[in-house]
Amino acid sequence: MLWTAILCSLFISVVGGEQQSAVVELHEGNYNHLTSNGYSGHWMVEFYSPNCGHCKTLEPIYEKLAQELKDAGSTTRLGRVNFFDDKRLSKFYGVERFPTLFYMANGEMERYEGERSYEALKAYLEVSDIAKAQLLVMDSNSPIYCFEP
Repeated sequence: MLWTAILCSLFISVVGGEQQSAVVELHEGNYNHLTSNGYSGHWMVEFYSPNCGHCKTLEPIYEKLAQELKDAGSTTRLGRVNFFDDKRLSKFYGVERFPTLFYMANGEMERYEGERSYEALKAYLEVSDIAKAQLLVMDSNSPIYCFEP
C-alpha cells in the first residue's frame, strides 16, 4: 500500500505538475500595466492564433528564448496575445496575420520582420537590447503606445 501511494505521488508530480511558462500571457487587462506604465524593460510581443501552424512552430522557440532571458536576469521579457481572446488589442496594433511580433522599448515599437528561428530572434534581441535601446532613450519625443480599452 505504501508503494502504491509513493508511486501515485511520483506520477502526479511528474505528469501533473505544470511548468510555469516564461512567456507572459498578455491581454486587455494587463497589457498597458506590464508593457508601458512604469516598466523599464523591453518587450517582444507575439500576437498569435492557437490554431496557426506557424504559431505552433514558433511556440517552443519563443518559450526557450523567454526562459533563457528570465534565467539570465534580463530586463527583456517575451509576451504573447491570443488574437481570439483580445481582438480589440490585436486590431489596435493592426495585426492581420500570425504570428506577428513587435519589439517595444522606451515607448517605441517596431514590427519584427526577420526569421522566426531561435538564432535569428536571439540575435535580434541582443542587438535590440544594446544598440536600439540606447538610440530610443536619446529620442525624448518618443510616443507611448497604449491600448485604450
